[in-house]
Amino acid sequence: MGGLIRSIAPTGYPLSIAQLRDYLDAPADDRVDMLNRLQRAAARYIEGITWQALLPSTWVQRFDYDWPRSICGSYQITYGRSPVSSVSSVAYVDPDGANQVLAANQRQDSFNSMPSLSVPAQNVSWPSVRYQLDAITVTYVAGYATVADIPEPLVHAVGLLTRELYDNPQLVAVGNIVNEMPFGIRQLVWPFRVAR
Repeated sequence: MGGLIRSIAPTGYPLSIAQLRDYLDAPADDRVDMLNRLQRAAARYIEGITWQALLPSTWVQRFDYDWPRSICGSYQITYGRSPVSSVSSVAYVDPDGANQVLAANQRQDSFNSMPSLSVPAQNVSWPSVRYQLDAITVTYVAGYATVADIPEPLVHAVGLLTRELYDNPQLVAVGNIVNEMPFGIRQLVWPFRVAR
């Protein structure tokens, strides 16, 4: 059934361990793997609410029944994470049930827009697809090229949220009220949310 998954995670982190320790006031002997797990959780949360990938990672997005359409009804693949740097493949199931790949020259990509998207190339009609779940599978790489390219407020939000997770390891416990994301973090990330 259609959806979005990260198939290859980024190889780095928005913050170095030294930078992360500054946010956390963590002693030098705190476990690096635990700090990175907290940072990864914070980064994924920020990615989830902004619809952006912070660092390059590979995503697989599936669509059911037919090519996705824009609000005005024209065919348009809107990528679930931005900024997209490359599309590895656009695969589909043809009406006879055979797997096919849409050639790159059959689409026009707009990776500088937020959200990133692809539409049929000039004078091209995308082929018919089989009416089924997961009829189209798009594999692409999304994320800022380097840590230096990530907007500073998003990096800062990752640091603050990691601090929140570090200071409150039992964020959800029986009898406690579950709080929303802290106001300061929300204010940092809100301008970077990709319109859906």
